[in-house]
Amino acid sequence: VIAPCAPPEQLRSSQGTTSAFLQWEYLVGKQSYLQWRLAGASTWTNVATGFNYWHNLANLTSGQAYEWRVAVS
Repeated sequence: VIAPCAPPEQLRSSQGTTSAFLQWEYLVGKQSYLQWRLAGASTWTNVATGFNYWHNLANLTSGQAYEWRVAVS
């Protein structure tokens, strides 16, 4: 369970055939909490990003849409 946190600004993504590079605003001393899922799915996958302000999702299915969200605290 992810505690309620404020979303960062400056969300960016770039997609490859089977990957996506996700990046967001860097906030000094704040931990990031990333979740992603297949678009419209009911379950989110949690990713431990720690103090990073980016993450690379790999092994995605080509031609599928994905959603992501991130919060910092």
